[in-house]
Amino acid sequence: MFQPSPKTTHPVDLGAPFEKIIRSWGAEKIQLLELDLSKKTYLPMERMVLLSGSLVGTLVLRSSRNFTIWIQKQREETSPEQYSEPEIFDELVSLYGLYLFHEFWKPDSFQIGPINPFLSVPMDWPEKTPENSCALLVEGHRVEMRLWLKN
Repeated sequence: MFQPSPKTTHPVDLGAPFEKIIRSWGAEKIQLLELDLSKKTYLPMERMVLLSGSLVGTLVLRSSRNFTIWIQKQREETSPEQYSEPEIFDELVSLYGLYLFHEFWKPDSFQIGPINPFLSVPMDWPEKTPENSCALLVEGHRVEMRLWLKN
């Protein structure tokens, strides 16, 4: 598997770590989709994470509300606590950020800042084109990931 350094400019497979998480949450049907970066379509569930530490950048994960309803139902079966759709989506984004670090940048040798997802919209994104992006169809729901790196 490709193991870039924190300063890589090579493409990163954003879908693989997401697929690991979402399969552990019960997803069976996952398909890679084309992502047209020139279009900034509205998706109501969008979170941004500002990456800090040795890796500086911006991570965005976005989906439809129906996807968050689906993940909430999946999580109800594995957790005795009841969490709202936004809380579960935030959990997914946080896990995804950690998986990216562990999957591709082997964080043993550098610092990871806090992973705090917050609401965003496309006009909050960095102006340049993301270095990496991916779109998946998970159980019939579109999920998009975008990653901008500053170093």
